[in-house]
Amino acid sequence: MNVKRRNLTPSQRAVAAAEAWPLFEVETGAAAHSKSGTSSPTRTRDLLRSAFGVSEKSIQQARALPLDLAAEVKSGTSLLAEAYDFGRMTSEVP
Repeated sequence: MNVKRRNLTPSQRAVAAAEAWPLFEVETGAAAHSKSGTSSPTRTRDLLRSAFGVSEKSIQQARALPLDLAAEVKSGTSLLAEAYDFGRMTSEVP
């Protein structure tokens, strides 16, 4: 992926990873039935973590953001942690 060569902050990379989740989920769909026993969500998170260079926690937080807060992080006007905390304070994030 080209994401590592771009001038993106870790917060922006986490939102990009969250947006890419459905694509990676399709790619790892068969993982739930693999001999390794690795579940599909776990495999998807591992691939995203590696491809985007962000932590599992960051991906989970980015996936929990409402679209408006995710857009702020994506544009660089907010950090992921700030947006996630704000979303939790306003009950927009579980």
